[in-house]
Amino acid sequence: ASDVYKRQVYKSVTTDDFIKHTKTKVKEMYGRKEAKEIMKQIDFDTWLKIPGAPPVEIQFESPFIDDAKQLAQDYIKLAGKESPENYESFRQYYARAQVIVLDELVANSGSITIDILKKISGDFSDIFSNLRQCEILTRFLRLCIITKFEEKYELLDQYMG
Repeated sequence: ASDVYKRQVYKSVTTDDFIKHTKTKVKEMYGRKEAKEIMKQIDFDTWLKIPGAPPVEIQFESPFIDDAKQLAQDYIKLAGKESPENYESFRQYYARAQVIVLDELVANSGSITIDILKKISGDFSDIFSNLRQCEILTRFLRLCIITKFEEKYELLDQYMG
């Protein structure tokens, strides 16, 4: 990508330029024979000219995803009595993985009690009090509203401005 950027900096790139570059890069990366097979699978007209979702859904994998979901399930299992053994790993997660933990909790909100939220809130009070962590805070506050965790309503007021 950087070679394209260097060549095209401050210039427009046409669709034809993009397709040509893609074909060249695929050939460089995979060799002539495999590149030919790969290029047969790419429908540039659909991909580039028709509105809507891309024709192929790309799956992004991360070792954190399963761990993040499991951390949420562990909080639910422990019912707020204690923190999961690996709860500190939440701090090591990048923001998207932290969001996955909270999304898993939201998806299981029928099983979330105030005790669970108190435990999570205590474990990560510094994270959940940072008003600039919008993605994370929005989900946490959603859980607080769903469970009627009134202790956090003041934080909700601050966040809503």
